[in-house]
Amino acid sequence: MKKETYFKLLLLMVVTFGFTACTINDDEVGYNTTEDLCSKTWVETYATTDHYYCTHKIIFDYDGDAQEVYIYNNMDINGNPLSTVAKTESYNLSWSWYNENHECLVLNYGKNVVLYFDNVWVRNDYLSGKLDGSYVTFINENI
Repeated sequence: MKKETYFKLLLLMVVTFGFTACTINDDEVGYNTTEDLCSKTWVETYATTDHYYCTHKIIFDYDGDAQEVYIYNNMDINGNPLSTVAKTESYNLSWSWYNENHECLVLNYGKNVVLYFDNVWVRNDYLSGKLDGSYVTFINENI
């Protein structure tokens, strides 16, 4: 009889502690990682003030190198991009995290040209933050 009581008590404890392990902790802070940043081609699109449709791409490499490409297409009278490319600009740069918090990227274009990508969030298929004073959101090119 005592063995059965102890067994039931032990089973009750296992079940009780087992259910507490199934709770979801939404308070965990997500951290930006180099792996999340470097595993994608990041793209944003927008219309420029001089009537181009711009596709802006950034590709970060694990070794600290990066490539930034701007592809400008002409637009029709309705503001839709045309298939012909009017011009392309490409830049090679180096990048690093500002510190171990991984909330700011330092983008070094050389010749004393350094930009800061502040308040960086790398989540799933989105890269967002404040780049050179403007809030931007890039998406993974492959979604």
